Amino acid sequence: MAKNIGVKKTSRFTLVVYGIIIMIVIFIFWFLGAAMDFSVTPDGTVDINLLGNGFKKVMNNPQVIFSSLKNKNSYAPKMLFLGACSTGIYVLYKYTEDKKRLHRRGVEHGSAKWGDDKEMKSLAEIKEKPHMYPILSDGKRVFDKKGDFVCVAVDNNIILTKEVQLSLNSRQHFLNLNVLIIGGSGSGKTRFYAKPNIMQLNTSYVVTDPKGEILQSTGKMLKEAGYEVRVLNLIQMQHSNNYNPFHYVYDHNGDLSQDNIKKMINVLFKSTKGDGEKDDFWSQKGQSLLEAITFLLFEESEYNAKFDDNGKIIPQTRDKSHLNFFSVTEKMRKLQYPPSGSKKPDGFFLEKEPDESEEAFLERRSKAFLCPLDKDFIELEKRKGDTLAGRLYKEVRNAPEETGQSFLSSANVKTFMFNMDNMMNLTCCDNIHLETMGDRKTALFLIIPATDSTYNFLVTMLYTQMFDVLANRANFKYGGTLPVHVRCIMDEFANIGQIPDFDKVIAFVRSMSISLNVIIQNLSQLKSRYEKTWEIITGNCDSLLFLGGQEESTLKYISESLGKETIDIRGHNKTKGKSPSTSENNSIIGRELLQPNEVAAIPISDCILRIRSHNPFYCTKYPIEKHPNYKFLEDYDKANAFDIKTVHAVTLNEVNESFDKKQSAQTAKTNEEIQEQPNKKVEVIFSKKEIPEIEFETYEEAELYAEEIISEAFSEEYIDSSEFGEVSELDSFDLGEPVEMQREVNDYESDEDISDMSEESDIEIMAYEDPDEFSESIEDIENLIEEAFADVTESYGEKFIEDDYGIDML
Repeated sequence: MAKNIGVKKTSRFTLVVYGIIIMIVIFIFWFLGAAMDFSVTPDGTVDINLLGNGFKKVMNNPQVIFSSLKNKNSYAPKMLFLGACSTGIYVLYKYTEDKKRLHRRGVEHGSAKWGDDKEMKSLAEIKEKPHMYPILSDGKRVFDKKGDFVCVAVDNNIILTKEVQLSLNSRQHFLNLNVLIIGGSGSGKTRFYAKPNIMQLNTSYVVTDPKGEILQSTGKMLKEAGYEVRVLNLIQMQHSNNYNPFHYVYDHNGDLSQDNIKKMINVLFKSTKGDGEKDDFWSQKGQSLLEAITFLLFEESEYNAKFDDNGKIIPQTRDKSHLNFFSVTEKMRKLQYPPSGSKKPDGFFLEKEPDESEEAFLERRSKAFLCPLDKDFIELEKRKGDTLAGRLYKEVRNAPEETGQSFLSSANVKTFMFNMDNMMNLTCCDNIHLETMGDRKTALFLIIPATDSTYNFLVTMLYTQMFDVLANRANFKYGGTLPVHVRCIMDEFANIGQIPDFDKVIAFVRSMSISLNVIIQNLSQLKSRYEKTWEIITGNCDSLLFLGGQEESTLKYISESLGKETIDIRGHNKTKGKSPSTSENNSIIGRELLQPNEVAAIPISDCILRIRSHNPFYCTKYPIEKHPNYKFLEDYDKANAFDIKTVHAVTLNEVNESFDKKQSAQTAKTNEEIQEQPNKKVEVIFSKKEIPEIEFETYEEAELYAEEIISEAFSEEYIDSSEFGEVSELDSFDLGEPVEMQREVNDYESDEDISDMSEESDIEIMAYEDPDEFSESIEDIENLIEEAFADVTESYGEKFIEDDYGIDML
C-alpha cells in the first residue's frame, strides 16, 4: 500500500487507448495471414515477392479474412494466434517490469501538491447556521433596537484560516486538535488566530495573554456569553485572582500527595533556573530544604484536625492558614546552623542517655544549640514520630555552618519573590479554581509582562498543576473525558518557562478533551527551550499554521514539510560557428512546492497550513471582521473593553481579618451555649497553641504555668498566624467553616475527678474542694490573661485579640 503512494492511477481513457492498439496489432497479424494465403507457391511455401499481390487481393475482397478462419490450411488463424500471443507476452512483460521498477510517472521526484476545496470542506463541521445564544448583562437579557434578543454565535469548529476550519469532533476527521502556530512579530498570531477562536465560544479557554490585550478585547463578550472569567495578572497583581500552588497538591481522593509536593518544588527550581545554571549539589540540597519545610507545614496543618471513622483526615478541619510559599519563607528565616567553634553541643541531634530521665534530657537539650526551626521539627517528631519532613530536614541540617548556609542561600534565591507584598497577597489563597475548568465554560487569562520574565515561573507552575488536576478529574470523575473541552491558547509559549514532561503532556491530554495551541515566533525558540524534545512536540501537533516570518531554520523547515513536486524542464542548445546547430531536450526534476525564499516572500495576507494526512493548503488569513461575534469585541467598539480594575486580589490581611471574625463568632457562639447551660462541665479552650500534658496539684502551680502559657501564646511565632479556606468569587471570598478548637473537658465537682493525664489529653487543671475557691481561681487567671494581653497590645497593636490568640476560660 505504501509503495503506491504518489503513483498516478491508470485512467479509463488510457486503458481504452491501449485496448484499441492491441486490437489493431492483432488484426494486422490476422490480415497478414490472409495475405499469405494468396502468396503460396505450388510447392506450398510462401513467396515474399508475391506477398504484395496478396495484400491487394485481400483489400479488394475483405470477406476472405473472415472466411479464412474456416480453412484449416490457411495462415490466417495461425497468424491471429501468433499476434494474440505476442501482444499478451508484451503486456505481461511490461506489467511485471513496471512493478519491479516501481515507475511513478509524473511523480518521479515528488508528488506534493496544494490541497483543493474538497479537502478543505471535509475537515469542518458544516451546519446551515451556528447556534445562537442570548447575551446577558448583569444577569439580564439584552435587546436590540428592533426588540430582538442580542445573541452570540457559537460554532463547533476551530478556525485555522479563512478557507479551512477543523471540527471539534475528532471522530469526523480522526485528527488531534493540537495546533502549532508559527509567526514572527507582527504576523497576526493574536488577531488572525487567538481572537477568532475565542469568539467561537465553543470551549473553555486558558489563554496566555502578553500585556493583557486579549482579555481587554474579549473579556466582556465572554462574561455576557455566560463564561466565568478568571485572571492571573502578573503585571498588575492587585487586579488578579489568587493562585496558591499549595491548593493543588492533593490527589483525586483529596489526600495529600507527596509526589505532587515534590513536583511543585521541582517546577519552582527548574523554571527559575538562570542561563547556564546547573543542578549542582547546592541546588539539590536547597530543594530538599524547601521540600522538608513544605512537608512540615502540611504536617502542622493536621495538628488540630479531626479524622473520620476510617482514620482519614476530614479536609475541612485542616488548618490551611500557613499553607503557602510566604509561610515557607517565614520558616526559612528561623533556620540557623551552629556557629563554627561553638562550645554548645548541637541540640537537634542530641540523644537521650539510656538512664537519663525525660526532665534531665530536656534540661540538657535546653542548654544546647537549638534554632527556632529545630524546635518545630522536634515538636513534629514528638507528635508523629518518623516523617518524610523530618528525614529530609535531618539530611540538610546535618551540615557544617558554611555548607548549611549555602543550602539556605540556594533555597532563598528560589523563594525571595514570595516576600514581596504583591506576590505574598497573590499566592496567599486560591480562587482561580483550576479543577473546574472542564466542568463548565470558563476563560482563564494568564497575563504576563512582555519584557520581564521574573514571575513567569508562576504560569509554568499553573500549567503543570492544571494538566495534572484536569487529568485526574477526567479519569476519576468523568470516566476519561471532561464534559467541556479545554483549549489552551499558549501565546509566547517559549517565554513562560519549561513545563516538565510537556512532550508527554501534549500526547496524552488529547483523549481527555484537552487541546494545546502552541504559539511561537520561530522554531529556534522551541529548540532552545525544549532542546531534546522539540521534535516530539511538533510531531504531536496534527496541524501546523505558518503566518509568516524570516528566521532561516523556520523557513527551511516549512519548505521541507511541504514536500517536492515533479516538474518538466525543456532545454535549448544553440551552437554558432561554421557549422551551427540547434538541439532541444526535455527532462524532469524534483522541486520544493515552495522554496525557503518563496516561503519568506508570501504576502502578509496569506498563510500556509499543513494538516496530517492531507495535502498542504495555501490560504488567506482569517478576516476577524467577518466573524458574527466581532461586534462584541473591543476592536469593534471601545465600549466593549473589559475593565481589569473590576478584578481584585484578596490580600493576606483580608484573609487574616476574615479569619479573626469567623473565629470570634465561633467563640461567641460557644459562650452563648455555655451560658444557656450553666451546669455544663467547665471547658478550657486552647487557640493556636498545643499545650503539653501536665498536671497541677495546687493553684500556685496553675497560676505559674498560666503565665508561661500566656507568654508562649503571644510569642511572635503565633502572632502572625491565620486560617483561611478557598475564595469562590472575584470580589468576595468564603473562609469556610473554622476548625473546631481543641477542647479538654474537666469535671470539678469532687476530688474524685482528679486523675492522671491520659495520652489523649492536652492539659488538666485540677479541681478544688470549694467550688467558690475554684471560681475565684479562674478570675485570677483571667486577670493574668488581661495583663499579658496588655503587654502584647503595646508591642503588636490592637488587632491581636484575646479570644483568637490567648486562652479563653469558659
